[in-house]
Amino acid sequence: MANEKQKDTRVVFKDGFAKAKDWVVLASELASLADDEVDFTRAFTFKSGAWRHVDLEGVSVRAVQGAPPPARGTYFLGRAGEVIHVSPDGTSTELLTDAGTDPGKLGYVNRMRAIAGTLYVCGTNGQVYRRNRSGWEHFDKEIRAANKDTGPNLYGIDGAMEESIFVVGDSGSVLRHDGEKWSREEPFTSEILTSVRCISREEVYVCGRNGKLFRRQAVRWEDLSLRRGGVHFWSVEVFEQQAFLASSNGLYAIQQGKLLPVDTGLNPKPDAYRLHAVDGVLWSFGNHNLCFFDGKKWTYVKHPDNPE
Repeated sequence: MANEKQKDTRVVFKDGFAKAKDWVVLASELASLADDEVDFTRAFTFKSGAWRHVDLEGVSVRAVQGAPPPARGTYFLGRAGEVIHVSPDGTSTELLTDAGTDPGKLGYVNRMRAIAGTLYVCGTNGQVYRRNRSGWEHFDKEIRAANKDTGPNLYGIDGAMEESIFVVGDSGSVLRHDGEKWSREEPFTSEILTSVRCISREEVYVCGRNGKLFRRQAVRWEDLSLRRGGVHFWSVEVFEQQAFLASSNGLYAIQQGKLLPVDTGLNPKPDAYRLHAVDGVLWSFGNHNLCFFDGKKWTYVKHPDNPE
């Protein structure tokens, strides 16, 4: 049995980031270690058809984010608060000192986003952090104060500008920072919300479990959710003015005002977990499948460690 595990080189993708239409960075875990609760990440780059990887020992990466210009490289967010910067100049690690599961810590962190050139992180118990010139600082005062120093578990963060940042999470939590303080948006679902995408100050998309999708235009929220549950959305992205959603059941999109499955023409139908659009291409990073859409055609990308 142990020898069989060693021979299993398959990987499970946890997140991805597209630096260019033919250049993506991925975080994965080994399928053979998935049941062993081992903190280990294999980070891949796929650039101009060539695969490379580096192993991050002792870290379970939850999110990948390209370094905001003028910095180079990529940031990997470990669930226990490790922020690893990998660049041509080398590798460095910073720590979110309150994150993790040791005594006195606040729990795991989940997502990282670059907003207006600044890195932000959100996680369990209402954790939100912002990176400034001297390091990482808490950015969650009102969230934690309103919840007896804890807060909702937060799974998504994004913003079109520093004066309009959103986080989403447990029990339909949607909170917005207006540049001065956090405030709660009107609750419109009790479902877990998993992802938020801010196109502008006025246009915001939020998705979650059981087919939930909401669009904010100006100050009004519109419910575009699936009528039936059972489909869980993990990511939302806008490509060529059309909203796409990722689920393990496949891809969905708003088509003619309705949320409908996307016919990619691919066989087998790809799973989907994270989405990222850049340079006229929409990338879909599933747990097992990788594919992209150029506005006309969907194309599978074969990973060398995973079967077709």
